Amino acid sequence: MTADTATTSNPILRRIGAEAGAISTTPMTAAGTIRKTGILLGLTLLASAMGWWALGTGRFPVELLFPVMIGSVVIGLGLAILVAVRPLTASWAGPVYAVAQGTMLGLLSAAINAQYKGLPMMAVGLTTATFGVMLVAYRTRVVTVTARFRAVVVGLTGGIAVFYLISLGVRLFTGFTIPFLVEGGALGIGFSLFVTGLAAVNLLLDFKSIEDGVATGAPEAYEWAFATGLIITLIWLYLEILRLLRKLRR
Repeated sequence: MTADTATTSNPILRRIGAEAGAISTTPMTAAGTIRKTGILLGLTLLASAMGWWALGTGRFPVELLFPVMIGSVVIGLGLAILVAVRPLTASWAGPVYAVAQGTMLGLLSAAINAQYKGLPMMAVGLTTATFGVMLVAYRTRVVTVTARFRAVVVGLTGGIAVFYLISLGVRLFTGFTIPFLVEGGALGIGFSLFVTGLAAVNLLLDFKSIEDGVATGAPEAYEWAFATGLIITLIWLYLEILRLLRKLRR
């Protein structure tokens, strides 16, 4: 290590400080992380295409769509927590996450496209554009990721995650869906705008994490963890944009 990871606010880097002695000391690079992100993104897109094709051609039973959505949430949450706690598992957990979530995205997008033609493609375009804007904002230092900034964003993100889990549990056990999560109107659209913005801001934390990892000389093995974190954020951003567009169409 070229810096002390014990004082960082990044949980993955703190974990690296504890595990660094057990793995290769070859340092990670931004290029290596980008390559691994590309691999995970490719797996996500391939699985999405397969899911879209399966539902569109009738090879996937429509009645299984909701159970698969629930299963994907459970799998995604479990793998995200695993990578955060044990970053070295990302070398296999990242690809599994990409395939599982990609399949779910393909099925969900195909179902929404049947109702609102072209909406998923619009969401893909907006996700790509948002990623580009946030990357430029980070690289030009229009926005600086400080420890306080990270703490606020992480706190809000955790709150949204807990809220989503509670709302999911309520729906599973009572059949009740919180109206503003699925309906339009000022409250519903306002909530989606806030969460979409929060997902976009999380990209800044991912960029900062990768930059810090390179600066501290984090081992090459952790490139998978940072790449997985970026894919998790991109998938979340896409889903929130898709939700927002759907509300605006209603």
